Amino acid sequence: MIFNWKATGPLEVDFHTVPDGKPISASETYQRGQMSSGSGDYRSPCSGLHGWCWHNTGKRGVKIVLNAAGFWTEAWMFSGDPVGDPMELQDPAPPEN
Repeated sequence: MIFNWKATGPLEVDFHTVPDGKPISASETYQRGQMSSGSGDYRSPCSGLHGWCWHNTGKRGVKIVLNAAGFWTEAWMFSGDPVGDPMELQDPAPPEN
């Protein structure tokens, strides 16, 4: 996966994975800290749940824009609910000539 994200304010961030068949407590963190943007590439070492946890500790709302490209078949948004909601996957617009 190649990714970049940007937020309108600082957030506590945890980019992590939970290997298939393991409890959430077995989560492996790849990047953690307070930041307002990030970019890079990620190759999963195992199947499972991979993603970010963004936590706004400030008093103002924060908007996050995430762009990611890679090979996956589904994406989910977990917003305090362990069930989550499926997200639409869409190909980027073709470049303008």
